[in-house]
Amino acid sequence: MLSNANLMFSPIYLPLLGAALILVCKSFFPTKVRRLAEYVGVIIGLVVPAIIVLSLYPVLQETGSIDAVAGSYRGIIGITFSFDGLSMLMILLAASVTIPSWIYSRKVGPGHSSFTALILIQNAAISAIAMTSDLFNLFVCLEVMGVAAYVLIASSQKGNAVYASFSYLMISSSAMVFFLLGTFGLYRLSGSLSYEGIAQGLAGLGPEAQKTALLCLVLLVVPILLRVAVMPLSLWLIDAHSKAPHAVSAMLSGVLLKIPLFALIRVFSLSPLSGAMSLPLSWAGTITALLAVLFALAQSDAKQLLAY
Repeated sequence: MLSNANLMFSPIYLPLLGAALILVCKSFFPTKVRRLAEYVGVIIGLVVPAIIVLSLYPVLQETGSIDAVAGSYRGIIGITFSFDGLSMLMILLAASVTIPSWIYSRKVGPGHSSFTALILIQNAAISAIAMTSDLFNLFVCLEVMGVAAYVLIASSQKGNAVYASFSYLMISSSAMVFFLLGTFGLYRLSGSLSYEGIAQGLAGLGPEAQKTALLCLVLLVVPILLRVAVMPLSLWLIDAHSKAPHAVSAMLSGVLLKIPLFALIRVFSLSPLSGAMSLPLSWAGTITALLAVLFALAQSDAKQLLAY
């Protein structure tokens, strides 16, 4: 019988297994088998992980979290994961939006095997973001989620979809370079990449090092704000949202813009200095909400209105 530590990884490896099944069948089997593989892959990669996650809820009530290290390495050298209430919320949110979006895509498109496989890979990355307790692994998973999103946006048949996807790719990838620099800076200061190790390392720093740590935190926060589409870092969203297929637009609004926000909560737990950014971020969110309403009132296109 699988342990709780093994079950907590199911939202990561089961979507990847489903995607692999779909891609193998697409390469070597006829159309009927491909279609059947898509449905089986979605059940394996989206439905089953959601059921397993719900089954772990009583364990979370007792213990608060389930902690594990990938590959059974020692915590000091392995990639640490922690499954808690926030992780469960993120995974179930992704499943609750992705499953109806996929069902909708079967009728209006894009309804090909690669689209389904990309959705599953994206959900595996979302689950890893929800559970990782390692800053560099968070960077990797955000990039995997982003790459899947770029391709999904470009899967639309609209002429400007590829351009909108490319713009998102360039802006997001450029911003994530700063996230990587911030990760490197925190590693130099704390000697660790795990959330817990970074928090412990930053707690004993002097005043000058604390300023450097605050700069590193800013470098982490700005790329995440771009992914969340906080103004003025939201210019990529309008084209991406309006040119993407309807199913992808639903996932953009319901999942891909929300998951980085949850990741921001994890980043804020790294240091008490993060509290210094709370007020500016609150003002940025307020201004974004107000300006978005004003811009939305001027839109005649329904998808652009929803993008704001």
